[in-house]
Amino acid sequence: MLQFFVKYRFCGLVTMLSIGLLGYAHAQKSEALKRFEKQHGAQWSSKKPSDADGGFTFTEAEGLGYTPGVIRRDPSDIIKIGDRYHLWYTRAEGGPLRVGLAQANDTLRAFPWDLSTVWHATSLDGVHWNEIGMAVDRGKPGSFDARSVFTPNIMVDKGRYYLFYQTASGLEDSDLGDFKWTQIGMSYADSPDGPWHRVTEPVLSPGPYGDPGDYPKGPIIKKGAWDALVCHDPSLLVRDGKYYLYYKSRYFRGDDRRFSDGDLKDWVNKEGGIPIGWGVAIADNPMGPYTKSPSNPVIIGGHECIIWQYNGGVFAMVTQGPECNTIQMSKDGINFKVVAEVDPVPIAAGMYRADFSDEKNRDQLPEWGISHEINTQNYNFLERFNFNDKLLKVLRRAK
Repeated sequence: MLQFFVKYRFCGLVTMLSIGLLGYAHAQKSEALKRFEKQHGAQWSSKKPSDADGGFTFTEAEGLGYTPGVIRRDPSDIIKIGDRYHLWYTRAEGGPLRVGLAQANDTLRAFPWDLSTVWHATSLDGVHWNEIGMAVDRGKPGSFDARSVFTPNIMVDKGRYYLFYQTASGLEDSDLGDFKWTQIGMSYADSPDGPWHRVTEPVLSPGPYGDPGDYPKGPIIKKGAWDALVCHDPSLLVRDGKYYLYYKSRYFRGDDRRFSDGDLKDWVNKEGGIPIGWGVAIADNPMGPYTKSPSNPVIIGGHECIIWQYNGGVFAMVTQGPECNTIQMSKDGINFKVVAEVDPVPIAAGMYRADFSDEKNRDQLPEWGISHEINTQNYNFLERFNFNDKLLKVLRRAK
């Protein structure tokens, strides 16, 4: 049974300190960016009660729950091949949970996701899980993925399986408790059971500069720099013969100040600007190259990228920022509008994806998934969540 856990679910209240948006104005603004500018970064609200009745229920993911000394977090989307469900996730164990950058070394983790690898688990029912073992190890010393591989997600296309994941090369300087200049890597296989073949170069890197060594000193505030710091949390779609890679990022903020209001905490740049957002990069081939959309960012806020397709649309669940606790829908994968409000939300959710599974009807609305939780010892473990009937009804009629 799951024991001693508390749910940390909160919205970051984002204040817009400058209307200029650091030069982000351009002719192809996404609808989310337009809303952010109009609201001056204030918290979005529909000004009416949610009709989703919370949205989700949470239960145990047996076999992937809390294990003393083991970190399990950042689950991928779930696919079903044959009679088995497949899931990948960040895993680390041994030593203290975290020691911070100053004390971290080759064996001590700076953060819970440091010194991690990608693991694989399967299930026959989506409730009872069997932890199979490591799917993707860290790269060789000196490589872009040498320090950690984590936060995986899956894409399936034409019988081949692609695992995308966050990477860190070493103990770089930190920014708000995270690595700077993380990139997205990929491994591919002909079976969900592997073996996985590592792509030796990053699939996607922060912009506007491609090499961390090129970064100037001080804050980057030029046009396009909203994603100058990191590439996080890949989430994938195959749509109209194109391959969509959604990712989270934020700009290199330089001098920040922090404020708190009860449990609401966020970071605000003194020059204003987008604190966090999602972009999308699109390719003609699953191996890339991936080209970032000129309309980025397409979501303002959202700690992790949670994306799925249904009924011709692209859906996104946003868990932080000025439009937190919302589910949004887009007809083109670029311009999103709010269609539901939910609370609490699953943390780092991975959805069951019929579109990547052996399903007769591949256009199914997800009804469940896996997310991670934090117990009172601050260790992450995985749990299952289900959409409730009211939320499913709302999403089925979304247009």
